[in-house]
Amino acid sequence: SLMASRMESTGESEKTQIAESTKKMLDQHYPDFITAERGQVQVKGKGMCTTYWLEGTRYATSTYRAPAAKEAGRGHSNFSSLLGNNAAM
Repeated sequence: SLMASRMESTGESEKTQIAESTKKMLDQHYPDFITAERGQVQVKGKGMCTTYWLEGTRYATSTYRAPAAKEAGRGHSNFSSLLGNNAAM
């Protein structure tokens, strides 16, 4: 999607940046995910947007790292697959 592309282009290496709408969805439906507010970021075509870093889950046994660039193109069916089996707990 366009917003996902914008998140990637304004992000940082080995971090997953998410939009405020995604953070709200995670809070409502997947409360075990941990996010940290990044703050306001200029997003092309959207203006200033509050974004967040996806940091992992409360039950993860290791620190979450975003997929490497070569892995990013493969896609993931859900957030749990990014964080390993412990995310489904």
